[in-house]
Amino acid sequence: MQINILGLQRIFVRRRTLIRGAIAIGKHYADANLVYSEAVVRAYRLERDRARFPRVLIDSQLLDWYVHDTGCAELKSQVTPALLKDRDEEVFLHYLGAELLEDHGKLIGSYEPGKVSASVLEKIQWLAAYHNHVATTLGNGNVIDGPLVAGFQPLAVQGEN
Repeated sequence: MQINILGLQRIFVRRRTLIRGAIAIGKHYADANLVYSEAVVRAYRLERDRARFPRVLIDSQLLDWYVHDTGCAELKSQVTPALLKDRDEEVFLHYLGAELLEDHGKLIGSYEPGKVSASVLEKIQWLAAYHNHVATTLGNGNVIDGPLVAGFQPLAVQGEN
């Protein structure tokens, strides 16, 4: 069985676990005692500084190689549908498809209003926006809404009419 990063993301979502990371390209050296990898360092920094949400980012140098290398023509038809550009211009692995929308929605719905930190709330809202983009693109009615996603609400004060 061959498992790739998209496959791992899908497995984890089904198990209600979110992951994030980055994929980069660069020089690499390893022997029995030492590993030096520019790609690992680039991926680490990209994940730490830019991933922020549960997504796997693609390094700009890897994208540049992918887009301009004529030897990637066959690869492009396979890889391009699995990439999506986010609102912050970051490109990430597009793991969500019709077969995963229900599980993805349950994962998002498992968080309770008032019981999440601001950091987690931001990630839930990103997940919901990604989920809703995919559901809308597919013409699927499985759109996420609710107090964690909806945004602003009027304040209800007891004793007021």
